[in-house]
Amino acid sequence: MPSNSTGSDPTDQRNADSSIGAFTSSLVVNTAVAAGMFVAFCIVRHWNRKIYQPRTYLVPEAVRSPPLPPGIFSWVTASFSVKDTELLEKVGLDAYMFLRFLRMSA
Repeated sequence: MPSNSTGSDPTDQRNADSSIGAFTSSLVVNTAVAAGMFVAFCIVRHWNRKIYQPRTYLVPEAVRSPPLPPGIFSWVTASFSVKDTELLEKVGLDAYMFLRFLRMSA
């Protein structure tokens, strides 16, 4: 059996190239899908307030959340600028802990 100068099998190199290509293509596809979903959410959330912003008008004034600014990506900065005590009072402990977890991971 002839050996090459590097001492490794050429099929190992092809398998490595194939796995890198598969990883790269799945990364590109998944990133494109995630970006598309994010942009779609940012656009659609303005059309259906009953689903995406119910606490801005369907609940009593005492627990009502302030409405979000009108920009497409404005909810991102608004969600990070709200105070913890206000969140705890308005949305309850479960939602507060979930948002704390999301802030911690961001």
